[in-house]
Amino acid sequence: MVASEGRKPPKDQDLWHLLDNAVALIVGQDQVLWSIFGVYSATVSILLVALFTSGTFPERRVGLIISLFGLVMSVAWFFIQRRAIGYMYMYGEAIGKIHDELMRDTDSTYWIWNRTDRSTYLRWPRARHTMKVTVGFVTIAWIILLGYFVFQ
Repeated sequence: MVASEGRKPPKDQDLWHLLDNAVALIVGQDQVLWSIFGVYSATVSILLVALFTSGTFPERRVGLIISLFGLVMSVAWFFIQRRAIGYMYMYGEAIGKIHDELMRDTDSTYWIWNRTDRSTYLRWPRARHTMKVTVGFVTIAWIILLGYFVFQ
């Protein structure tokens, strides 16, 4: 880390404290993200059950209301999710920079990023990407259902 003009670089002790805080922030944000995804998923499930209670499509007015509400929930979730994931990336970058600064005079063998074979653990799509794709599919489904009820 380059110290600003006239300022001293942070001490290692301060960096360790910053690293602890950044890790706590990303863990907290991850929990928030999963909590709101759970609420979103439950809402979608309830709306689908309400839409197909009798096993057939409901009357036009009911279908419009439920589909429109589902679409609004999906769009709102998209923006909430985007913000939460943005914070996670921001905290992740901070963690990487602090880690690099703390390990600047150390053999890179001991760096967190070099100690694991990431290809073994990250073969599958990340949960964050899966959440985005899921919301995309659900949003498209709500648009199709809304279109069906509009043109019925």
